[in-house]
Amino acid sequence: MSRAKYAFRRSLEFLSSGNLHLKDSVKAISFSYDTRCDSSSGVRRFLAEQLPPIQYKNPNVQFMMNRNAVSSPIIKVYFGDGKQVNLDVEGKAAPRILRELSSIAAKLDAQVRRAEKAAECNMANFGDARQGRRCICEVPGQVPCPSVVPILNVQHAWHQKKDEAK
Repeated sequence: MSRAKYAFRRSLEFLSSGNLHLKDSVKAISFSYDTRCDSSSGVRRFLAEQLPPIQYKNPNVQFMMNRNAVSSPIIKVYFGDGKQVNLDVEGKAAPRILRELSSIAAKLDAQVRRAEKAAECNMANFGDARQGRRCICEVPGQVPCPSVVPILNVQHAWHQKKDEAK
């Protein structure tokens, strides 16, 4: 294990543990808080514990941090249609902030399951290492790659015509 102070936050197990999938219409989320104020302790804890898995699960969403810019902590959720929702999180704990954020910007469980089912391994897909097959030759019943198994010297019809002409 790495000697870094919070190396577990970069582990794949920790990043995959999050279950908050944001709606496709969410484009950005802004966190404004004060690092010296006690009313911002829930936001700071949320950012340390909950934000990395949320960022991992939602790579197309922009996350912005505004430290010491406001006296009262607030979270702003920006949607693609120009709509903006403000969450007042002053004095709230990290689990409550997660519940409020998920009630506003999270996908329904049925939508998440549908997306996961569509992303499952399809036997027709190859060329993507994440699907398990880098090449068509790895599919049973296909001709192996010449780099792995040498191709036999097969006399094709077009080769025989050239030889007869000589």
